Amino acid sequence: MSDPTDGLVAEIRSWIVGQGLQGGSLTELLQGFAERLSAGGLSLSRAYMALPTISPEWRAINLTWRRGENAVRETIEHDRFPNDFAGSPVQHLLESGKMRHRWRIAAEGGTEGYRLLEALRQEGHTDYAAHIVAFGASAVFAVQGVALTACSDAPEGFGNDDLALLNELVPVLALAAYRLALFDMTVDVLGAYLGHDAGLRILNGETRRGKGESVPAALMMADLAGFTAASETGGEGLIERLGEHLAAMVEPVEREGGEVLKFLGDGILAAFPIDLSADPELACVKALNAACRAIAENDKVNRHHPDAPSLALKVGLHRGEVFYGNVGAGSRLDFTVIGPAVNEAARLETLCGTLGHAILMSEPFARSCGRATVSLGRHRLRGVAELREIFALPAG
Repeated sequence: MSDPTDGLVAEIRSWIVGQGLQGGSLTELLQGFAERLSAGGLSLSRAYMALPTISPEWRAINLTWRRGENAVRETIEHDRFPNDFAGSPVQHLLESGKMRHRWRIAAEGGTEGYRLLEALRQEGHTDYAAHIVAFGASAVFAVQGVALTACSDAPEGFGNDDLALLNELVPVLALAAYRLALFDMTVDVLGAYLGHDAGLRILNGETRRGKGESVPAALMMADLAGFTAASETGGEGLIERLGEHLAAMVEPVEREGGEVLKFLGDGILAAFPIDLSADPELACVKALNAACRAIAENDKVNRHHPDAPSLALKVGLHRGEVFYGNVGAGSRLDFTVIGPAVNEAARLETLCGTLGHAILMSEPFARSCGRATVSLGRHRLRGVAELREIFALPAG
């Protein structure tokens, strides 16, 4: 005689596999899982899933579903994670080497002093089952497993069949969650290290050395004046301060739809935008907006450090054609922009101190930026054969 739960297990397992293959979201995965268990007769009042991540911003992803509500996703910052994790039931499992454990939290002493379990009992939950699914020799060593917990508010908690059902389905759920999370993390990490557009192009298969295209772009080369000298006496806090200055450059670029293609020590190379369908004149407008905003934000950072040397921001802006694609040798590649236009933007930035302006523009850029500009005359740029007319914003 067949077990009546066999059909439910097969149905939910098939749905989970489909979600993993189709590439849905983690919130949809947890919510669909919990709702299907509930519809199948399991007294499920709360479900929770946690995965570590390799995001530069977040240490972990938490997802919580409650009966009658949509699943909620929360990202945990790196500094906050230890405080949230220490002393939790999941930590107990990891330290004890157990893969699953059940707490009858409605019973006397059933919470075993865990604050989380005490809070869940106060909410009306009676039973708490926790599972750890380890991934073994994971290709991403920071993502070693998934934690899933389930609560019941039935007077007697989970029955033996309920626990058997969870034991059967949780590993499949964890595998699907790993697939979805790993793809999201890959997109996030490539975007953080290479830029959003470059990361997506790589994921779409643009990985051959020398493969790319010639595109028009407004280029922004920004650099901090005096950082090298400051680094000799800056002490341990200098790197943290550098992060503040770089944020002052990056955030205006991203706000204007630009792409930071490379960090150059204490500076950046950005493009507006890398898109054949974009209006090149609008790109120059956005690049100049970003440059002006970056100067203002950098000044704020200097004011926040009144006892340290002030670090002025210099910006070179140019409009031209660039090669955008894979550059490198062997198995070590960089997805970036190269070409004479990049060189000219860099040379403009180095002239800022000499000519006494925070922002310098080439003639093609100035003609398209949508603002009044003043000519500073014709000057020689290192590595450029002909003299170039250089422009700046009017004083005041």
